[in-house]
Amino acid sequence: MEIIWKNNKKDKTYNAYRLLGTGGKSSDGPWIEEVEIYSDFKYTPENGKLLTVQDLQTLEATIFKSSHIDNYSRGGKETKVQNLIDGKLGNNVEESWAYKHTGEDIEYDYFFGLNLKEKTDVVKVVLHKNNTVSIGKYKLQGTNKDGNIWNKISCDEDGEGTIWEDLSKERGTGSASVTWRNTLKKGQKYKRYRLIATGGSSSSNPWIQEVKVYTK
Repeated sequence: MEIIWKNNKKDKTYNAYRLLGTGGKSSDGPWIEEVEIYSDFKYTPENGKLLTVQDLQTLEATIFKSSHIDNYSRGGKETKVQNLIDGKLGNNVEESWAYKHTGEDIEYDYFFGLNLKEKTDVVKVVLHKNNTVSIGKYKLQGTNKDGNIWNKISCDEDGEGTIWEDLSKERGTGSASVTWRNTLKKGQKYKRYRLIATGGSSSSNPWIQEVKVYTK
């Protein structure tokens, strides 16, 4: 079911918005699945274009995750990997991920991996959680190397040279939404991207609801 509120004062802008109850009673029956906000937002190369599910299908995107992330198989249901990039911020088994344990050292453990069929210029990645509990510090990396290299460290490992390129500085995850921007290798295109932990520890508290990927 969809309900739409339209702004009748189109010539005015504000820095805060709210939906205010004007009557009626609450109900714990429905799931409030999503609130979509539309504006006169203009595309810029820095903001990028959000990859939709259709875009990701065209790019034959494959999602990888850390072994520390739980599949949450319960009651016959299991987290669907593709749901992490479908634009929906659900708090349920099929829509979200979570770490298996709290307090594990996750340094150098990759959290999220994205494999694409062709080189793509990703300008930023945005992580959404359902609360502000930290799940460590991460940075965004990219590579065009093939093979099972998701857990490899960026430096010269096993004589293979630089495997992963740093695209951003590290960011903590102590907020419900965290953004990593490609500020270190602007304009470079890669087939593989990942968020790798640089410190901190895991927590099974927050639902990891969504990872949004934006391209130039």
